[in-house]
Amino acid sequence: HTHTHIHTYTKARSMSGSKRSNAVAVSQAFSPEDARIKEDILRMIGQYLQDEGYIATRTVLLDEANVKLTAAARESSLAKRLRKSIFDGEWEDVFNQWSQLCATMKDKEDSAMLPGVQRSFLYSVCKQQFLELLEQREYQNAFILLSKRIKQLEHVAPKQEMQDLSFALVSGTVQSAPSLRGWNQLSGRQKLVAELEGILEGHAPPQEYESVPRKRLVTLLQQAVAYQLTVSEVHSGVTPRVETLLRDFVSPEIPTRREHILTGHTENVKCITFFGHNDEYIASGSSDLTLRIWETQTGKLRHTVNAHAGRIWDVSASMAGTIATASADASIKLWRMADDGVKNVAVIKGHDKDVYSVQFHANGDHVVSGGYDKTVRLVDVRTGAEVRRFEGHESTVPSVVFNGFGNLVISGSKDHSIKLWDLTSGVCVKTLSGNSAEVSSVDVHQTGNQLLVATRNNTNSLYDLRMLRDMKRFRGHQNTSKNFIRARFGPQANLVMCGSENGSVLIWDIKTGNVVQTLEEHRGAVFSTCWSSERSVLASCSDDNTVRTWRHPAETDA
Repeated sequence: HTHTHIHTYTKARSMSGSKRSNAVAVSQAFSPEDARIKEDILRMIGQYLQDEGYIATRTVLLDEANVKLTAAARESSLAKRLRKSIFDGEWEDVFNQWSQLCATMKDKEDSAMLPGVQRSFLYSVCKQQFLELLEQREYQNAFILLSKRIKQLEHVAPKQEMQDLSFALVSGTVQSAPSLRGWNQLSGRQKLVAELEGILEGHAPPQEYESVPRKRLVTLLQQAVAYQLTVSEVHSGVTPRVETLLRDFVSPEIPTRREHILTGHTENVKCITFFGHNDEYIASGSSDLTLRIWETQTGKLRHTVNAHAGRIWDVSASMAGTIATASADASIKLWRMADDGVKNVAVIKGHDKDVYSVQFHANGDHVVSGGYDKTVRLVDVRTGAEVRRFEGHESTVPSVVFNGFGNLVISGSKDHSIKLWDLTSGVCVKTLSGNSAEVSSVDVHQTGNQLLVATRNNTNSLYDLRMLRDMKRFRGHQNTSKNFIRARFGPQANLVMCGSENGSVLIWDIKTGNVVQTLEEHRGAVFSTCWSSERSVLASCSDDNTVRTWRHPAETDA
């Protein structure tokens, strides 16, 4: 990938207006194999681990990598832990960490701590622990500490203070001794930390080599992100957000120009979907009763099938390439492409009248459908048998979809409600009835956590499927007539799209709710849109009898 990085580096330098005629090759300017660079990387990782509180992990990492820290860095780490232990009252840890700190400073002759200073601070620590034991009425432990540790440090104690400590132990209260009046646990610990900092300031060792600047690793990552945002040409209407550091940032591929106009249908085109390897084909269904297959890359018509005796309302495709069409003739038909054309492989009946919606389950063995008869039906495509019938809506069901886990069916109805059905039991587990208008479509986000609902009041609503609440609304399009205007997620994970009765396609940013792109070229209502992540192509179908494909100008098919 070196050539790619050098090219990108050169492009970025040019964009920034640099006057240098020749950009420095990255491989010449930076070598990740350089021993010093490797050590710097490990030291930055160690600093990050320390800042995040992973002290033990940091120690293991640096020891295993045999990374030598500066004396200042060693002391800084120990001092930080020592301060925390004092404030937490972890006295055994305080003793151990103080011994380690003294040993570290002893290794440097010009920063070695005088023995008297060491013992004086140790006395202050023992005194604080002793007074806290008295306050907690742990007299036996206080006596042991006084006789075994504090007594040995008597020579560094202020005059009369040993007598006051003994008096306090005998009387059982700290405040009884004159020199200890006004003492309390918090102020005592704060005074102890202040004494420690005074000692460290007077014995700071010189640097062996350059220390790691504060938050250096995070700073470098921020610089890398800033560079990637610069060369990615972020769309002006989109709020960029880096979701991961495991991949380079890629600006959302928002289509801005029309690529192909797919003509051939003689009446309005109600539905479209991509299918085939790498989304090689587009399938469209129309009021002219035909199913048509188009090449995605060229826009060329491959097949025309007289599919139904009524208009085709919806089309869906399985991962294996089987196509399902839902029609006003009350049937669902399954189709497969072959060398000599498109073959009808099954006819599924059961609905009384128009079938408005159909979708394949992820396993490819089942389809779910919704229709004019107010029912939702689950069918095994291998046998054609109806597995489950979901009843409860009070009006037409124009849209159905499986949830992300494939264990629920979600249906939207003209009765203003959305229902969630358990696939196994057939029971309605939740009804969302807060919509003020008829539902024209439902769609589930690729993560399975969000539901997009289109309603006939010029509104698309985003629901959190975990909390089952309305999160955001998207407006700017027209969806009020008897047509089924369908909203979909895409082109990217943070965008939604929808057609409009005025002939436009609108794309919104999920985070802001703002329209980031409007595609205007259709001459009639746009009923549905579909996005191919494989091809970075958006397709739309319209009342003007056409299908149109759109893409970002920089995109080309591989």
